Amino acid sequence: MADRRGALVPLLILAWLFLQPEPQRSPAELQALPSIDDVIAREELSLSRLQNSTWNPQFGDGSHVLNVTGLEAERGYAWYAVPKIKARAREQLQYALGDWGTRALEEETEMSSRETPLYGNVTGFTHGKWKRSKLQQDVALPKLNLTQYAPLTPFGKPGPARNFDRNITGDAGDVSIWISEKEILGTSLSDGSNITAEMTAEVKLTDPNGDGSWELKVRGLYFKDIGQAILTTTSDKFAGIFTLPHLALSLRTFESSRKALNETISRSIQRQIDGYTNSRNPWTSRNEGGQETPFQTPDCELIVYLQQMAPVTDRKTSSSWMSFLERELRFPTGAFVPNAPDIRLSMLAFSPDCGYVLESQGPPDNFAQDGNHISGPKEEVQYLHSRHHLIIYAFSLATQLFLLMRQMREANTPSTRSRISFYSIAMLALGDGFITMAFLTLSLFISGVWLNLVATGFLAFISVSFFGMRFLLDLWQVQAPERERIARAEPDAASDTPNIPGSLPLPVTAPRPPLVDTGATPVFMPSDQAGLEPITPFETTTEITDAQVAARMPTFSSLYIRFYLLLLFTLFLSLNAGTSWPSIARRIYFAFLGMIYMSFWIPQITRNVKRNCRHALNWEFVLGQSLLRLTPFAYFYGYKHNVLFTDTDYYSLALLAIWVWLQVLVLASQEIVGPRWFLLHKDWAPLAYDYHPILREDEEGATMPIGFSQAAAAAASTPSSPTDDRIPLTRSNSLAAKEANKEKGKRIFDCAICMQDLEVPVVEAGAAKDASLGGGILARRIYMVTPCRHIFHTACLEGWMKYRLQCPICREGLPPT
Repeated sequence: MADRRGALVPLLILAWLFLQPEPQRSPAELQALPSIDDVIAREELSLSRLQNSTWNPQFGDGSHVLNVTGLEAERGYAWYAVPKIKARAREQLQYALGDWGTRALEEETEMSSRETPLYGNVTGFTHGKWKRSKLQQDVALPKLNLTQYAPLTPFGKPGPARNFDRNITGDAGDVSIWISEKEILGTSLSDGSNITAEMTAEVKLTDPNGDGSWELKVRGLYFKDIGQAILTTTSDKFAGIFTLPHLALSLRTFESSRKALNETISRSIQRQIDGYTNSRNPWTSRNEGGQETPFQTPDCELIVYLQQMAPVTDRKTSSSWMSFLERELRFPTGAFVPNAPDIRLSMLAFSPDCGYVLESQGPPDNFAQDGNHISGPKEEVQYLHSRHHLIIYAFSLATQLFLLMRQMREANTPSTRSRISFYSIAMLALGDGFITMAFLTLSLFISGVWLNLVATGFLAFISVSFFGMRFLLDLWQVQAPERERIARAEPDAASDTPNIPGSLPLPVTAPRPPLVDTGATPVFMPSDQAGLEPITPFETTTEITDAQVAARMPTFSSLYIRFYLLLLFTLFLSLNAGTSWPSIARRIYFAFLGMIYMSFWIPQITRNVKRNCRHALNWEFVLGQSLLRLTPFAYFYGYKHNVLFTDTDYYSLALLAIWVWLQVLVLASQEIVGPRWFLLHKDWAPLAYDYHPILREDEEGATMPIGFSQAAAAAASTPSSPTDDRIPLTRSNSLAAKEANKEKGKRIFDCAICMQDLEVPVVEAGAAKDASLGGGILARRIYMVTPCRHIFHTACLEGWMKYRLQCPICREGLPPT
């Protein structure tokens, strides 16, 4: 019985991963963190100060009296730049809405009178380019005492000073913003329509000159009538959410934002009091939602102004038409509507503690060809496109499954299964398993396409569990004797008795020269110990038992566990790389992972070389899988509007495509030219029988193969009695007549399977050794010669050997191809 104790360790690891308790915090961390009661008291104090504050048009010039975290004069933040930042935000509003926008800032205006059509809900995914603002020359870098912000050591003491994270040092880059808007009750105009909405945005800033990219989450409010959003970060060194109303552009928006924040902040504090959340910062700016601790490197704070611009430039488009289109997107009724235009926003970002000012790149300061601010589809449109893309990929998975089922039906005999590489099929199954777990994981976070993700993941699960693993089990069982021979050969090679020098003096133990046959007759002298029993030297046995072989051979169950452990490890590592690694490292990792995955034909090429076999897999399976497995990479690397909004990378896509089709080309060359044509030395691969040898004719005909007629004549010429004479062998008259009409270097045999003539090239007797090179490698592929010298058509014998490894004529065993 095989030893399966090795499977216990992976099971224990899995149990520890799923059953481990929450990590315990260190005593120093617990002492450094304030209690939840202290946090609630501080938040209530900041909220009361916000409620009692008044509008100050010159906020930031030193005359503000709002006493909240981050506004203290001794901190040295660049609050003096806030008036200029507000003025720049007004310019963006003026450019987007004209005079109506500046008038709506000061007084309540009917939204129906707005000439510029805007979306009422801007939930969606936008992308664009950022640049350094022209205000940067008026904003000096704040001189901060970094020692004051130094993270604590594990022992609770201040550590060395570090530069802030999220510090943008480049002059231009890419920006992506995922916007989520939520209605707030109690903030409405006189006509009953809500004017203010709660907004959360996940911002990704790519800095080519810095550390790659930074991701953060900003929260704030969106004013629907003017299409403007004010968002900010909140941390222990800056109470951004409590400062937000003072960042508004007018008294009217100040009052609206203060009223809205009174509702939202009170609701968040009440959730903390009721115990629904244990977060010490409900407005954290970390995307992963982790707790902020004094042991982490501080981040640059960020204040973001977003101004919605007209999605379309057609003057015929009215606000009422945009409202109807938006309502049809959110609550479809089946009405025929044109494609929804993308959301267009201008951005202005300001960091008070790091001192940088960024803007979106676009008109009127830049040409539209250089950038059109940030734009992207609404959430409903993006989800609709994602559903269509998932349906297409589900069709791709179904086609892969169909090809796999046809290959399994074709490889229904031990002979064909022995030629297929186990690891090539395992790599294909591993890819399907990764798709299954990745889609199920994404379905937990993307609710809009949950059903499509689960359905597509379930289809991939069926492919890997019901068909892929079943095919692997069949291959494993058929190739078990081959693994057993290898396991028996390894101990034999390892147990050779070493040449241990004896303990006798040198003349006796000196090496003897090799014996030379001189041709003389040896003379044997009788021994004086003749008649005694011979002494049998002790021989060390090298044979091993079946139990030892079974213990050394891996079992399919252990391989099954390793398969899923590798799958889980790859999934967790990929999730970590996709969320927390720098952009350069992330790109290198996924390119390397894709290169390894797309090498699934390498094991099959290696097995063809070892076994000297060809045509292990159907060409429809090879070509179909090669094309379909490239589909996800073509989608993410070549399609700009993919569901994950990854950057296009045509070089990586071209590299993967060339790599895959290079493997397919090698497989095709192995079938046409030979499995070992590219080996420089024959000893690089184990010896194997060649079914397509060069046929050389000698004077006696002893090296020529035997056709069916000759084999039948040989059987007929065999005497029935030892006293009878053997009938001499002669070629049949029909074959002799046909050969007489053939050109030199050709011979005709008859195939015993199809009973048809077989014309083959032959090197005549006395020809040079290199004369066979001109005979053509392709011409040798039309026939196959068995070790018992019987010749057949290649297609006939290959079809025969799928079911039986015996010669059709003499029933001798045949080596596998």
